[in-house]
Amino acid sequence: MISYERSDKNYNPKELWTNITLVFANRSFGVVLWELLIHEIPYKDVDSSAIIWGVGSNSLQLPIPSTCPEGLKLLITQCW
Repeated sequence: MISYERSDKNYNPKELWTNITLVFANRSFGVVLWELLIHEIPYKDVDSSAIIWGVGSNSLQLPIPSTCPEGLKLLITQCW
């Protein structure tokens, strides 16, 4: 079961942290798709500051398993 006790930073788009004006919903949608695929909280054991820095600098990404269908993998990665 998924707990709803989590930081909103897990779902915020990196554009929000780096002041780039783009469509914010794309990143959030990709993270939700990842969560539905993996059944885990995104960045579960990562500090909020590290999430902000890592995602904003493109050095932190959620792992996509090799068993993920190619179409879904493409959709998720295009959202990021």
